[in-house]
Amino acid sequence: MAPMFIGLLMFSTATLLVIVAATSLVIFQKRLTSLAEGAALWSAQQGLPADNYFGKLPEDAGLGLVLSDIEAPDGKTVTVQVCGRWQAPISISITPSNLMVCSQASARAG
Repeated sequence: MAPMFIGLLMFSTATLLVIVAATSLVIFQKRLTSLAEGAALWSAQQGLPADNYFGKLPEDAGLGLVLSDIEAPDGKTVTVQVCGRWQAPISISITPSNLMVCSQASARAG
């Protein structure tokens, strides 16, 4: 009985740690998407490069962002790609602990 309980406890702990890491990764990706959408909308509205948008963000964002503007052939569409390095909240061997995550958003000047 004790070995089964120990095995169940280990399996439950591993499952919980994987769920925590996956949830953290999804939240990080959603945060990057929000930043990319905001930068694309601001850039389309102001007619300025999206780099200026990130200069207006609070310093505590601390995501290690890499930003790239993608030129559109029509001259009205602004596409912004934001990449950041995600760190796992709990480092375990069965989950990746350091990933580059990217998100892309587009906006059209009207």
